[in-house]
Amino acid sequence: MDIKVLGISIGMMREALAQAKKARLEILDTMEKTLTRPSAISTYAPRLYKLHIPRTNRDLMSGREEDQSIIEATA
Repeated sequence: MDIKVLGISIGMMREALAQAKKARLEILDTMEKTLTRPSAISTYAPRLYKLHIPRTNRDLMSGREEDQSIIEATA
């Protein structure tokens, strides 16, 4: 809400925000009562997997050698 609008006092703004908070909490209470437990996860729901690929110094060095050979060939 924009409090720069003429005709809206601080008191009115406080009252409106208090009413909004009360309504929001009532909605959350109703949602909590309705959704007592989580629903089953669909077989089509995306899954998250974490894959760790270890890197060795040899892997890093071979990349540097390839980079260097490309630089030398194009220079």
